Amino acid sequence: MIQDRFDKDYNIVIAELTGQVTMDEILKWFDTITPERFPVSQLKMLSDASNVEYVFRKNELIASDKAMEVLTGRFKSVKIAVIHSKPKETAYSEMVRLKTRHKNYTQKTFFTLESALEWLLRG
Repeated sequence: MIQDRFDKDYNIVIAELTGQVTMDEILKWFDTITPERFPVSQLKMLSDASNVEYVFRKNELIASDKAMEVLTGRFKSVKIAVIHSKPKETAYSEMVRLKTRHKNYTQKTFFTLESALEWLLRG
């Protein structure tokens, strides 16, 4: 399951991914991330995926890059801090980061909420 909300204090989107999540769910969720819903030009997202199990194959990661291209077109910049605690999910997140080559996109993986939030709010 994917749930998100806008934190007005930090001016960031906070997303929580739990349980089993498919690539289809992620792609549908990306479609909902718009400037109308989250009124910022520079999207900053804290994605807590520490309790998620991705149920997709490596070859499905190509679809995430295409969706990220659409997402980055909606905002001046997109900066995502992802929190992971499991090796497989961390590896998938790193594969997405390495494959995504959009100029206005930055992603980094973290193991703690504190370090993720610190990086996200810097600069």
